[in-house]
Amino acid sequence: GTEGEEGTPEDLEKLAEDLPIIRIVDTLLKHAITQKASDIHVEPIEKEVLVRYRIDGILHDITTAISFEFYRKLVSRVKLLSNLKMNVQDRPQDGRFTIILTSKEVEIRAAIAPSEFGETIVLRILDPAAIRIGLKELGLREDDLVIIREELERPNGMILNTGPTGSGKTTTLYAFLIAKYSAGIKIITIE
Repeated sequence: GTEGEEGTPEDLEKLAEDLPIIRIVDTLLKHAITQKASDIHVEPIEKEVLVRYRIDGILHDITTAISFEFYRKLVSRVKLLSNLKMNVQDRPQDGRFTIILTSKEVEIRAAIAPSEFGETIVLRILDPAAIRIGLKELGLREDDLVIIREELERPNGMILNTGPTGSGKTTTLYAFLIAKYSAGIKIITIE
């Protein structure tokens, strides 16, 4: 994290002791968004709980100072927000919820899966500000950009967009959709 910003890992650790779970989850999400994280990973390991952020495709350790008691409350809170089954712990569950920041809504995709020491949580942060960029801002080479523009002009066909977690697949697809969008066509997306 950057010096002087609100919500440093140390602040999060203090909050874990002082505040109700609702405020802690809220602060954790806001902190991750200010750090431009695409995901939050919460993983129980042998004697501690590891919290990591994925920033620019790389996982960074944030803290191991949260207790198992807090971790259990965190799992419950995420399940509640995501409309997942509270009593299911032996199989993966996926859900989503939205948090409202001062100027925007941010969608959170939640994935909870069993592991050796408890359930792991992965929260994918879909910040509309981070993904609403044009084709030019994607950072493609000029010759590739020409090919993409030509392909997007075709009346039909398929473009495959692949890559590892956090590599920019969703951002790229949004840029394609923004480039295609006009009042004369209807676009439907399927997840």
